[in-house]
Amino acid sequence: MDISSRTGTLATTVLVAALIIIAILTYQRNVVWNDSVSLWGDVVAKSPQKYRAHYNLATVLAGTNDLDRALKENIIALELNPVTPGAHFNIGAIKHVRGDLDTAIQLYKIAISMKPSDIKAHNNLGVAYHAKGLTALALQEFNTALALDPSHLKTYLSRGNLYIDMDMAPKAYADYMRLLSYVPEHAESILGAGIALEMMGRIEEAGQKYRLASGYRATRQSAEQRLRELYSRGTRRGIRYE
Repeated sequence: MDISSRTGTLATTVLVAALIIIAILTYQRNVVWNDSVSLWGDVVAKSPQKYRAHYNLATVLAGTNDLDRALKENIIALELNPVTPGAHFNIGAIKHVRGDLDTAIQLYKIAISMKPSDIKAHNNLGVAYHAKGLTALALQEFNTALALDPSHLKTYLSRGNLYIDMDMAPKAYADYMRLLSYVPEHAESILGAGIALEMMGRIEEAGQKYRLASGYRATRQSAEQRLRELYSRGTRRGIRYE
């Protein structure tokens, strides 16, 4: 089977999902974030020389998906206090979302040099390396993140996706299932597990995962497409997948 065709949609989905892209918020959560923006905006107005105020304002602005203002406030925080690993990480995440992988990688590295235990920075650095095709470096970062915190679920997803692209389906399946043991309805992991099963030749089980993934909006289109391809191949071979 053509691995690149199987994994293209997943890799794109995961890059958008693994990397720190902010999910669509509900109305109630938007109210909370907007109240926080007002609060920290007032703090910044009264104490413009306090880096922490700018940093916190940047964080809540990112929560409203106002990345332009979040970027500006993070930069101000760094001007006031260059040794702020969280601000380096946050700017890196914004650059990452906008496709500037090289800058994101450099900023993640700076954040890690200041705070080696920053699990999110290791995970995001691994995702950026994966996007650039630097699989060995990506795997190293994911392994480091999980050594720091074996329960960091996003990294299991990130590493599972990497294993898929490395044609290491059994390891990918194990990572997806580990995540699903904590969050049984995690759509991307269900879809990923289906892809891993298909790669291992466990076709009926793969079909079951695809059907399950098709029940979630985030993975419906990809799962339905994979099901159609699975059925098409099975029909040509005289096989039915229930």
